[in-house]
Amino acid sequence: MENVTLYSSDVVLCEKEDHPDSYLAKFIICDFSRNGNGISLDRETAENWISTLKNKPLVGKIQMKYDGTYDFTGHNMKKVTKKDENGNKYETVEFDTSAFGSFTDVHIEEIDNTEYIVAECEIWKRFTKACEIILSRIEDSTLHTSWEISVEKSKKKLVNGLMTKVVESGRFI
Repeated sequence: MENVTLYSSDVVLCEKEDHPDSYLAKFIICDFSRNGNGISLDRETAENWISTLKNKPLVGKIQMKYDGTYDFTGHNMKKVTKKDENGNKYETVEFDTSAFGSFTDVHIEEIDNTEYIVAECEIWKRFTKACEIILSRIEDSTLHTSWEISVEKSKKKLVNGLMTKVVESGRFI
């Protein structure tokens, strides 16, 4: 099974003070056009599997920078080799991240005449440093996100004259 990564920098803070335990945010994941990595999601089949993001954690890793401030680090995913119960080796991925919230809904929404996959998230206020960074980066429009999808079925086809991998089904991981 292959994993693909999508990137986005569109996050909207929906409610900042109305909930005592969390901030509510809307993450605009992607539209259905071909991205810079030559990948697109099939609009006709996406509604069958995008719900796999629901109840998944919002994760990141915070580190102190050279100037004493804190920020999120990069992707923090690594391949590791493990053994199953029969002693057979297999490769999997591990994340060196912590959870700061969870996704409560995912759907397709039209924004400015374009359809997008949009995920709603609760960001837990008890993780104050993560919240400070997230809120500041949303305000500055500098919060960049990545989304990993384990591809279950895809096809290659020409999109605007360019060969494109079109994901027909998968799971958000």
